[in-house]
Amino acid sequence: MYSFISRLINSFGPIIFYIFHALVLPMNASASVSLNQSFLLYETELEPNLNCHFIHGKTPDFPDLPKPILSDAFPNRYTGAMASELSAQHDYAGEFFMEWGAAALVREDAADTFKKVLLKWVEQDALPIKHVLKRGSNDKIHAIYYYTQSTLFNITVNYAHNKADFSKEQRSLVENWIESRIDTIATTPWMEEVDLDNKKYLFGSLQMAFGIAVGDKQRFDYGVNVYKRAISGLRDDGSLVGDSERWGSAIHYSNAAVTSLVTIAQMASNQGVDLYTFKKNGKSLDIAINFLLDATDNPSVIYEYAKQGRHSGSFRGFTASNQKNDWSNEDAQWTYFYSTRFPDGALTKRMRLMIPLLRDGLPEDYVHHFNKLMGGSISCFAIDGSGRVIEDAEDDLPKKPKKPEYDRTRDGLAMRFGCLGKALSDIGHERPLTDQEVELVIKSLEGNNYYRSKRHLVKLGLSKETVKVHRVALLRLVNYEGTNEAYCNKPLR
Repeated sequence: MYSFISRLINSFGPIIFYIFHALVLPMNASASVSLNQSFLLYETELEPNLNCHFIHGKTPDFPDLPKPILSDAFPNRYTGAMASELSAQHDYAGEFFMEWGAAALVREDAADTFKKVLLKWVEQDALPIKHVLKRGSNDKIHAIYYYTQSTLFNITVNYAHNKADFSKEQRSLVENWIESRIDTIATTPWMEEVDLDNKKYLFGSLQMAFGIAVGDKQRFDYGVNVYKRAISGLRDDGSLVGDSERWGSAIHYSNAAVTSLVTIAQMASNQGVDLYTFKKNGKSLDIAINFLLDATDNPSVIYEYAKQGRHSGSFRGFTASNQKNDWSNEDAQWTYFYSTRFPDGALTKRMRLMIPLLRDGLPEDYVHHFNKLMGGSISCFAIDGSGRVIEDAEDDLPKKPKKPEYDRTRDGLAMRFGCLGKALSDIGHERPLTDQEVELVIKSLEGNNYYRSKRHLVKLGLSKETVKVHRVALLRLVNYEGTNEAYCNKPLR
């Protein structure tokens, strides 16, 4: 049934697409599907960059935990860069869920805090949506939907990455709460009728992220279809209809649109679906990126479109001929995904010259930007401590240092466990490791070359009691960088 509808969409275009949104997607499809729920945006295994300020035991800089947002009282005017009280609360909350969600991957205290705050939001039924968004809606209602989506996306991505920390009952509560918000947004008239707008692309990434998190392929495919419709709706020069017409914010919103499209493409790629190379009538993601780069280099390129949107909502102090044009400094994390997908591509080479994130090594005091349209900080988790993101960077750029190599072969792990077991026996340890525990670790880590933490050991299936008793010895064993012979000379510190 679903594949048949997909073929109709490809053949008959927008009309069937609207019907599909209205009739199919609001349905709750909870059947298990073949989606890898272990990761969304990052790698299969996350390897934190230890330069991130919160990773090495430092607490993220949040003086107060974010209270559940129970209001939708946005001002009825476009505020742009001028934050309202409520938009500031959303930004604060989104930043919290991204930073603490990231820290939760490597720190147990952060995991407990992240879970406590999210469950409180669910308990108090946060992020209410009391208004209907439709064509002609005022700025207040557009703000409600934009901020609700972005905050919900930050929550969804980081919940998905930390899902194993929640009990079955807690997962049900969280997922039902997220689902109710998404379905309310999905059935609003604007979302069903409008295809070419950065808020629609953000919603496509939200649907896809949640679909991956809960194994709902209909939601995953919603994101795929939003992406394909966006690409087919590009102008021939690669400009984005709607977002390129936002007066002094045309470049800003074009970048926001590209950010969500690349986010969708990356999540799809992690599921084995290639959207990066999708083409429709000669149009592709590449031409949208190329237009954005052209406009960034020479804003007059976008002027003819931007001048059409004098009253469309734009940041104060900017005009069609004086664009807000600073995305390459703080809002360029999507370029990491594209550049690693096409390391030798012409656009990648061009972006290396434009984007500090790709061009420069990251100093120790680098501020790791968290992008609310991507659900986290790519520089914290996808980039190593030197800041290099391209394996085969040009000769005049600093090379990426070699990662530590751990012997995670079955033979290597078995040898070290044998030495550890003998050492524990020699000292008469009252709680030696069992054969079943040893086999569990070997089987789970064989071939894995990422640093493992205490929480990773628990996620492998070891009991918390076992990890507590043998934490130091186990972490040394699985993360040992020397030879097995050297390890066996001193298996216990």
